[in-house]
Amino acid sequence: KMLEAKEISQLLSLLDDDNKLENVLNLFYQKFPKGECFKAGCTLSVLLNEGVLRDSQRYVAFFILYDIYKSDNLSAHPFLPVFMEAIIPHSMSSTEFSPAEQEFIVKLTKGSREITKFSGKEHFKRLQSSQGCSSTELEHIQQQYNLYLNQNQSKSYTPGISPIFVDSSASTISSSSQQQRAPVLSEDPSEETLILNLVKHCLGQDFYPEIVSPVLPLIAPRTTELFWLNADPLAEPLWDYTMGVDTSGGTQVREIMNKALRVPLQSQEEEEFISELKKDSKLVYHCGITPRRLPDLLENNPRIAIEVLQKLMLSSQITDYFSVLVNMNMSVNMNLSLHSMEVVNKLATTVDLPPEFIRLYITNCITSCQNIKDKYIQNRLVRLVCVFLQSLIRNKIVNVQEVLVEVQAFCIDFSRVREAALLFRLLKEME
Repeated sequence: KMLEAKEISQLLSLLDDDNKLENVLNLFYQKFPKGECFKAGCTLSVLLNEGVLRDSQRYVAFFILYDIYKSDNLSAHPFLPVFMEAIIPHSMSSTEFSPAEQEFIVKLTKGSREITKFSGKEHFKRLQSSQGCSSTELEHIQQQYNLYLNQNQSKSYTPGISPIFVDSSASTISSSSQQQRAPVLSEDPSEETLILNLVKHCLGQDFYPEIVSPVLPLIAPRTTELFWLNADPLAEPLWDYTMGVDTSGGTQVREIMNKALRVPLQSQEEEEFISELKKDSKLVYHCGITPRRLPDLLENNPRIAIEVLQKLMLSSQITDYFSVLVNMNMSVNMNLSLHSMEVVNKLATTVDLPPEFIRLYITNCITSCQNIKDKYIQNRLVRLVCVFLQSLIRNKIVNVQEVLVEVQAFCIDFSRVREAALLFRLLKEME
């Protein structure tokens, strides 16, 4: 059990005390009796290691920490690693190395009486210009620390925490032989002794539990396993020939297409799009057009639609675009109907369209005319379809005999329209 919050507050108030260190020490022992000193020391060690104290507070903390066990040999001091952390600079430390603290701790371990005559703030001011200690001055405390490590080495490689601890009260040095007697092991030590020995391990950072890992046996390979292939160290590099190639054209094509799907383009933008497609026809696959978006392109920019469909004629995707044209509802949008027939008529005169597609498209045009209820819109669409069919017949794009019956019936149904009568006359002449 460590200090309570109230006790920690009392401890921190001592660190801010402006009195001499000897007076601060007296107040410390009044507030923390002997049974509580070790807990207070543990708290101070954590505050020092984590670097949360001000410079003047650290001097007070070091002084109290050392005085708690100053009657013991330095090598048996449980907080010796805390002092070593401060006086030996290394990269893993959580606090910045201070030559002033180094000089203060060396004087402290040598039992200097001068230290007790000043407060923590006065020590901070007095030692600001300190250059630290020489290796000779540090030699004594380093030797004591090595002895500390050796004394705890035998317990640092056990696979668990042993329930048996050294009873420090039973370890004495004979005045006659000056030899240390064998330590007496206590099976039921006091709580303070248990905590003391545990902290020696934790603060010393020398507790390394052994990890027992048996040697894995070699398993014979099975016939179904794959063989390990060693790569050829002189393998040929694979060059990316597209590196450094100007891709700005693709970006421009995508930007123009994105705009063409929404609004009519200016003539300059149309020419730029067509020019980029002529330079690289593969850009049509990356410009952003899809069969689902074809109606938007037809309505706003039929010329761009013609160029795109011409470039897609040799691809496997062209059937999807033909399917959109064949199933388009022309009775909804007159502008879309006009542009659709313009595009199909232009394609029919420049590339070879499948005859089945042309027949289906003509059927869709006739059906759309028949389904319109509004007479005005119906007459407009009939005129457009008749002009479109006359163009296909005169250019010999469609076989008249294959669509003769269907077209003649269409002309008779809409004989009131002048263009339908002209188309009917043309069919009679073709016979």
